[in-house]
Amino acid sequence: MKKTQKLEKLLVQCFDKPERSGSPAETFEGRFNPESYTHRYLNALQLRQGIGTIGIREIYAFARPEELSFSLIFDNSVHTGLDNQSKVYSDVQKFLAAAYYAVGEIHAPHFLRLIWGEMKFNCRLRSAEVTYQKFGSNGLPSRAELKVEFIGETEAPTGSQTFNSPDLTHLRTVSASDSLPQMTTRIYGSMA
Repeated sequence: MKKTQKLEKLLVQCFDKPERSGSPAETFEGRFNPESYTHRYLNALQLRQGIGTIGIREIYAFARPEELSFSLIFDNSVHTGLDNQSKVYSDVQKFLAAAYYAVGEIHAPHFLRLIWGEMKFNCRLRSAEVTYQKFGSNGLPSRAELKVEFIGETEAPTGSQTFNSPDLTHLRTVSASDSLPQMTTRIYGSMA
């Protein structure tokens, strides 16, 4: 007999603490998985340009938090009736209650963990934009598209990488033939 594999749904786990340990306070399961998602990795660069020079030199400052965005679909358009139409609106509100609205004693939205396949992403909701579609005669939508953006969060936001920096204090012996541009080039690799 052939085994059928269960379709894994996108889960949004909601926690009251940034450690995201123990059982989630709430869990939201998507009815339809996103068709795609965008995972962005961003570096912050400082742009420096000397007076009277052409071109800008980018200097690495730090890595910004990762970002994740996708669309969730809520669709009852194949079903008719007031209950199915009002369910779309209430499902969107359930998601917003779990991820967007401030809750309880933390006075802030939940700390989230998105789980889908190999993806496990600790984050907070940055934005949610809802487009309601296919309205019945009662004015209720039977379909909604929810575009969401999340900003990643590490469990230890203090940073874990240490770099040897040329910005640390240096002890230098200066000779009569040294100029400031020569010294900055020797120490920093550039006059800028």
